[in-house]
Amino acid sequence: MRRFILTGLIIIMTVSMAHSQVLLSLIFGDKLNSGKVEFGMNGGFNLSYLRGIAESKAQN
Repeated sequence: MRRFILTGLIIIMTVSMAHSQVLLSLIFGDKLNSGKVEFGMNGGFNLSYLRGIAESKAQN
């Protein structure tokens, strides 16, 4: 039981740290970048489309 709780806490803390990294990169932007580490976010427009299937339409 202890191992299960410890594993759960580690997973929760890892997710929290990932959210913190995104927040810091939004606040500080290019000031965080160095020669070895680069923070940034990518955005894009994605469409799903299957070729060869008549019923398939581009969906967002």
